[in-house]
Amino acid sequence: MSTYRWACVAAIWAIFLVQAWPCLMHGHQPRWFGGRVQAPRRWAAGAGLVGIGSTLGIVSAAWSESLSWIPVVVVVSGLAVSAWAFRLPSGGTRA
Repeated sequence: MSTYRWACVAAIWAIFLVQAWPCLMHGHQPRWFGGRVQAPRRWAAGAGLVGIGSTLGIVSAAWSESLSWIPVVVVVSGLAVSAWAFRLPSGGTRA
């Protein structure tokens, strides 16, 4: 894997560690969200899925064409989980 790909993977995970890891561990959302996230840990899990999918997409150049859909599915599912975190309260049901 080239140095460029390693740098991209490092950047993706640096962003994840700064934003989502504290949110996942402590349940506190980043200040720049301004209280809009209803379930911070769910948002962090979605961000983790996006990071995993992006990493798979970057390192999957050696894979065959038949497996190229896996990173796309992981990223889209992570975005769906993150969007779900903006809509539902932490209890999982609507008020």
